[in-house]
Amino acid sequence: MSYELLNTVLLQGQYSFLESSSVYGYYDARRSPSVATTNALTGAGASSLKDLVALSRDQIRDLARTWTGESTTATIGVSQTFSPRVQLSGDITYSEQKFPFSPNDLGTTVETQTERQTYYSLQMVTSQLMNTRDTLLVGLQHIQAEMYNSNSLTLAHRFPVDQTWRFDTRLRVDRRTNDDGVRVNKTLPGVRIEYRPDKSVETQLELGGEWWNYSGTPASGQVRQSSYRRLTASLGYQWLF
Repeated sequence: MSYELLNTVLLQGQYSFLESSSVYGYYDARRSPSVATTNALTGAGASSLKDLVALSRDQIRDLARTWTGESTTATIGVSQTFSPRVQLSGDITYSEQKFPFSPNDLGTTVETQTERQTYYSLQMVTSQLMNTRDTLLVGLQHIQAEMYNSNSLTLAHRFPVDQTWRFDTRLRVDRRTNDDGVRVNKTLPGVRIEYRPDKSVETQLELGGEWWNYSGTPASGQVRQSSYRRLTASLGYQWLF
């Protein structure tokens, strides 16, 4: 409370009605980073608080306040359970970040850059497709940002075969269009296999991939076409004793 400012305000709640429906909300407003005397180092171009001895206490505190950013996130959504096996939910999230910066890199003039994003999300969770324990998640998301718009599809399936084997598969596909005309397509498949012969031993194998593709004609007028691929694999062993 030294600066007499709140660093974080966090509110969340849920209201259920008609036995199978609910409305939920979330609000998060915070200073980023939390206001502290060390934030003044950025504004003064200093590397240590010892470099600020020439400034008064009030000047240091004013610098700390000025060079502290802000972040705000608000979500409102609704969830509907259609049966013990199917649930559908959708929400809208608004996010805003404010960053102080000095356009002349000297710290003498401070301006604020604001970035805003709006997320529209729809998610369905269903179970018992292949046995009594598996779960499938299907998610759709649209993002509107100041520098780009994007659409995403997410598929995730958790399949416990028995007490020994479990398979988790996932797929995410993103399609993004930047304001400069560049289009970015991204595909990320993956699978995780867990083998647990008893409660003390577990072996995990994870395989994944990334496929990126860039195309379009940015404002510079030069056609851009490139791609990127990567495969990943990891193997882990856990022994509890």
